[in-house]
Amino acid sequence: VYCDVVDDNLKLLIRNGVGIDENEGFDEFLAEMREKNEAEADLLEKCQDGCEIDITHNDVNGTKSNANVMEFFATGRPNIAYPYAKYMDFEIVGGTTSTTYKAAFVVTGYFSKGPGKSFALPTHKPIMVLRDPPGGLSYATYENVKTTIELKTSSTSTTLHHHFGVDFKTTVEMAVELCVGLGAASCEELFRFDTDVKAFGYEHDLGGIVQKSEETRSSQFTTTWSYQTSTDPWTAGAMSDVFVVPNLNVMYREVYVVDWVNETCAVEQTADGKLPVTTTINLEDEKNQPALAFYSRYHVQHVKLPELERSVGNIENTTNECNC
Repeated sequence: VYCDVVDDNLKLLIRNGVGIDENEGFDEFLAEMREKNEAEADLLEKCQDGCEIDITHNDVNGTKSNANVMEFFATGRPNIAYPYAKYMDFEIVGGTTSTTYKAAFVVTGYFSKGPGKSFALPTHKPIMVLRDPPGGLSYATYENVKTTIELKTSSTSTTLHHHFGVDFKTTVEMAVELCVGLGAASCEELFRFDTDVKAFGYEHDLGGIVQKSEETRSSQFTTTWSYQTSTDPWTAGAMSDVFVVPNLNVMYREVYVVDWVNETCAVEQTADGKLPVTTTINLEDEKNQPALAFYSRYHVQHVKLPELERSVGNIENTTNECNC
């Protein structure tokens, strides 16, 4: 038995720790968010120092019911420290006694391990061969050639929608039994803390899981270039033929993966109890630099091939030493 109408002088005090974090790079993350969407960035910091919200009621023909608060917040980066939770504190203030509740949220997603790195893509597959004519002083000139390169990637992603509601009741008995990903709940053994829940009611809805299979994305890069083959009489002809190699400098990041497993009510970990690590690539990143490399046959034979042979030898030596 309960009454869902509360006194008008009561307010809900919220201390939000879900949007912010104390890990390195948060200031840069927040600044980047502000550049993209000022309003969403404000939601990250909303109520971080605590804010009091009026408790409202549904009013039907002058009859009040369903005391509630409706506010919107944004989650920030995942927490990469065990138990991987971020917290939001609720307290009803204005009465003779205070009623509190601490909610544990697990934010899933990627957390960058550090600055991005880059690699050349593709490596040694030419798209064109520029022939140098025979003869000691002869050469070939190519001017204002426009080359377009298209790159495609495919991925599989899963999205999970979650709704979390809070209402207020004068007397209600609550069991600590909510256990859902992306947020709202407290697993009794994992997130145990002292709290008074006698004035809070809850509803949660996981919604649907949407599986996106083999999503293909592509990016095009167009480069205009000019090139003249060698005029060196000692390497005229075949040794001065040039291989044109697309060389896109692609940015990538190593990231921690925070993923919630409903069956175990825990964040997925590796066998040694750490967060999994993966690599993310964004072909649409503005920092990607499209370019072309020009390798003569002489350079391929006397520089690139020996370089690759040394790399193969180093890998074989490492494999033999570790008995892999």
